[in-house]
Amino acid sequence: MPDPERSENPIVDQDLWEARALQSLDRRNRAWRSLAVGSLLLAIVWVTFDTWRPTNREPLPAEFVVDINRASLRELNLIPGIGPKSAEAIVAYRSSAGGFTDVEELTRIPGIKDGKLRALRPYVTVDPRHAQR
Repeated sequence: MPDPERSENPIVDQDLWEARALQSLDRRNRAWRSLAVGSLLLAIVWVTFDTWRPTNREPLPAEFVVDINRASLRELNLIPGIGPKSAEAIVAYRSSAGGFTDVEELTRIPGIKDGKLRALRPYVTVDPRHAQR
């Protein structure tokens, strides 16, 4: 059975071939355009998120400052980033070492590294007069 789209006329076959080639190119162009637009939108979202991310902001001023040599467990738990385990570890270290002489000593508490110490700094202070060394 002969192909209805094919004819014996070579000019018609060439026109059909060109039409199909143009359709194929048009589909590819639309796909590339869609990919380009999608990539552009993704880049915009990425840049927007990166500039609005909380880590790029200045820390908020502390509403209160706690002397870690005198603070109770309850007061230590009020500090953002200090949970019950960290508060208990701070009190235990304070009891065993006789108190803190510097805020830097908080890095001796398990779970408090340099990054967390930077976040805690606005909320904590040390009065060395209350250290019992």
